[in-house]
Amino acid sequence: MTDAKRIVDIKGGHVLEHGVPLSRSRLWEIQRSFYARQGLRAWGDGHVPSGITSNPVIASGYAEVILAFLRDCDAAGHLDRSRPVHVLELGSGSGRLAFNLVRRLRELLAATTLRDQPVTLVLSDFDRAKLEPLATHPRLQADLDAGWLDFAVVDAADPGEVRTWRRKQLVADAPLVVVANYVFDSLPADLYAIRGGTAHEVGLTLAADTAALEPDDPDALSRLRLSWDEAEDPAPPLGPPELDSVLTRYAEVLDTTMVILPTAAIACLDRLATAARAPTLALVSDKGWAHLRDLAGLGPPDITPHGGGFSMMVNFDALARVVRARGGTVLLPPHQPQQLVVGAFVLGGLDATETARRYTDLLAEGGPDDLQSVHAGTWPPKELTLQQALSMLRTNRWDTRIFLELFPTLLELAADASPRAQTDLALAVDRVWDWWFPIGEAADIELYLGTLLSCIGRHREALAMFAASQERRGATAEVLYAAARARYALRDLDEALKEVRAALDLSPAFEAARELAIDLEAELGRDTGGAHEARPGGHRASPP
Repeated sequence: MTDAKRIVDIKGGHVLEHGVPLSRSRLWEIQRSFYARQGLRAWGDGHVPSGITSNPVIASGYAEVILAFLRDCDAAGHLDRSRPVHVLELGSGSGRLAFNLVRRLRELLAATTLRDQPVTLVLSDFDRAKLEPLATHPRLQADLDAGWLDFAVVDAADPGEVRTWRRKQLVADAPLVVVANYVFDSLPADLYAIRGGTAHEVGLTLAADTAALEPDDPDALSRLRLSWDEAEDPAPPLGPPELDSVLTRYAEVLDTTMVILPTAAIACLDRLATAARAPTLALVSDKGWAHLRDLAGLGPPDITPHGGGFSMMVNFDALARVVRARGGTVLLPPHQPQQLVVGAFVLGGLDATETARRYTDLLAEGGPDDLQSVHAGTWPPKELTLQQALSMLRTNRWDTRIFLELFPTLLELAADASPRAQTDLALAVDRVWDWWFPIGEAADIELYLGTLLSCIGRHREALAMFAASQERRGATAEVLYAAARARYALRDLDEALKEVRAALDLSPAFEAARELAIDLEAELGRDTGGAHEARPGGHRASPP
């Protein structure tokens, strides 16, 4: 096996490593450097997909299953009201899942006999610097102060002792919940070829156009050329007998295929469950293969780029076989999901009857994958009524992604809707705002929400939204113009003129703002008593 420091010039390219086991490849250094370099921008800029794994629907399903797990633990005598149960989220990313999950879990617990059981959701990452912005995020402060949230540095590829920052709590000696969404697809794994009843290790060769390729080069991944090399000899034992059994079974029942073994993911769950010394629930969502039948006829893995990072499919069947071999409970959908496999694994010998029931009801059937698949097949919606659009928002639990897609429809229908429908729309605006967790995305949610409120005549509430937009993003011509329109409708003409002039200072070619300024200057030059009659097609709310 070629040392990575020995770089050989072959056909004008440079071999950086040759025939290296996938889990020990330099690919993972590039992966780690990307996430360390990008920080939260990886999610805010959209490089790393997170919508399906961080939305309120999956958070609500998780909260229900976690509550069921706690009930199973309580029935078996594993809960101690003097010790917190920790929900450890690996690779917390943008923080959006934690925000949605802790709010829903708090709501559910308050309505049960477990209301006095302390629960702390721990956001974690391998790099403390990526967690620091979340520690000061305004939307998380109340839950941090109340003890519902904490932080810890955890390397999912090699977890050690887990201790929280704020309360210095050791995550051990109590039931544990591990949440891993879009994490295991980014951890080191190994690849094997099944040929004629025998498993062969597959090595990875990396080549590049330069000998000086560094992991922290933003373009490192795109500059690599990959090739796969099957060993002639049968694969040596992996070590853990459960993993060897998995590979043996694959060689027995699969003919010609390549299989990924999620070795780092399996080791991660094993170490965390061992430290807990109590029942452990792992909720894992990822793209992957759910069953043995899905592993037939596969070739080399697709390495999907995300900016400067990447992901691969996860072999849930291998995870399941190891958990079962260790006496655990495996919960997987009976079908092959289209978008996302959501699995639950219970370790520690617990009777997980309640956990299994809620998993089936909320995550396996009619859960995040089914909802996403239906959404993909019926979008964009055609000719919705306002109430139908609001029903879509409710079904998706006020997901801001869905709101943004529905915004043009909502705006078109709002002004002419009945008073009752407008009241429902105002309630929807409140709910979207309440469940929104900003991660630095480009869309100005406050401007959109405020525009809808202005459209249905709730101008003072709209002004509060526009002020929130300016506080978070700074003044923009669009939000200043929207605020000026709202003040115009409220007959606060002097302030409206100040706002619209400020908009024109930022964007002198803003024609709608110029027209509004002309109207205001004209009105302020004469008696402004009485109702204002807007020009036809004048200043009715329009898309930002």
